[in-house]
Amino acid sequence: MADHGIDLDAVRAKLKGHSIYAPSASAMWLHCSGSLIANLLAEDDAGEDAAYGTVAHGVGELWLKTDVRPDHLIGTVEQVDEGHAVFDITIDAIMLNYLEQYYNWCRFLPGDHYVEKRVDFSRLTPLEGQGGTADHIACQPGVLIITDLKMGKGVQVFAEKNTQGLLYALGAYFRWNHMYNFERIIIRICQPRLGHFDEWEVSTKELLEFADYVIERAILAWDPDAVRTAGIKQCQWCKVRASCTERARWIYEVLDGCFDDLAEPIDMGRFMAMLENDELKVQLVPARELSMAQKIKIIGYRKSIENWLKDIEDDIERHMMAGEEVKGRKLVAGKSKRVFLEKNPHKLAETLEMLSGVPAIEFLETSVFGITRIEEVLQTKGGYRPKDLPALFEGFVLKMPGKPVMAPDYDKRPAVTVDDGDCFDAVDDGDGTFEVVSLDDDL
Repeated sequence: MADHGIDLDAVRAKLKGHSIYAPSASAMWLHCSGSLIANLLAEDDAGEDAAYGTVAHGVGELWLKTDVRPDHLIGTVEQVDEGHAVFDITIDAIMLNYLEQYYNWCRFLPGDHYVEKRVDFSRLTPLEGQGGTADHIACQPGVLIITDLKMGKGVQVFAEKNTQGLLYALGAYFRWNHMYNFERIIIRICQPRLGHFDEWEVSTKELLEFADYVIERAILAWDPDAVRTAGIKQCQWCKVRASCTERARWIYEVLDGCFDDLAEPIDMGRFMAMLENDELKVQLVPARELSMAQKIKIIGYRKSIENWLKDIEDDIERHMMAGEEVKGRKLVAGKSKRVFLEKNPHKLAETLEMLSGVPAIEFLETSVFGITRIEEVLQTKGGYRPKDLPALFEGFVLKMPGKPVMAPDYDKRPAVTVDDGDCFDAVDDGDGTFEVVSLDDDL
């Protein structure tokens, strides 16, 4: 037992060999000290997407180590136990085609390659055995390249200031710097399902400055009374965010500039008193009355605020589904839906024709799949590779320019300008330098 009452053996068994200071969760525990222990004790909430990523990483590892496309795995099913559920993941041609992009991006890098290699950064934490498994490491004299494979397609991950990649880089630096004398560190994110391949470079000096930052934050995180600090990065994947009062206070203060009856930020005591007394009834300032600076600040927190509201709604519903009475809310029957017992549309149409005399064709509608679905069929049924599809579609597929959308300035896509004729010109969007002090720059 540790001094703060945590059974480390039980925690390690639960983590199945993963580190307590997990690199994949580093954006959370580096920015919010109080999140580490709370998340270790929380229930596992990994879903099917995580299981898909686990299988894909295994297939990618095999491919990089053998240099042979693992077509023999197509159609096989792997079971992944995520602790609270077991998922059946089918390996198909589409998964392999995505992994081929990862393979090609890594395989031809110069230097020595290390695939799915465990690296250790225990010297930066209060505990032994802390580290992580880097997907791909390429080492050559003076240069260290870390590539992290991300199979998710919901959230785009960027290389710049990516703490997971930086921790892998530190582990690799500690292990191999005596052989290669690293001067340049390149962090790369491979997210093939989004067509996203991003990289960012720092110097060894900057990497070691980050190491000093990790030491400080890791010590704070192992304190049982560690302070929680809410923010965009740390709250995104936190398992206890729905019940975190610090997160609620943070959301309230983020919007402070929009409230017409609050002159200055409130403290936690006042916030909790208002919450208990049902006094959180304020009027939002109309958007037209906000300055552009205020609007830009607020919109950056949109996803966090939406997630917060959704977490609260889900938690209330969970209590009600368990039979708890909640003042001000009740469960009601949702809109009913009629369904046919026969699921085969052609058999159903034939039955309707027999019963009504109306030709079966009148009950059916036919349409061609969308282009993305057609590409999937071509890959799974026709054996096509993604590189072959443009030639196949040539002459009858037109790629229309996308409508301009708003994005943060660190997005690597080039900016566009809009003239009176609605034409767009690419504009360079800056280089983004690394500063340790800005790792916690949510505000």
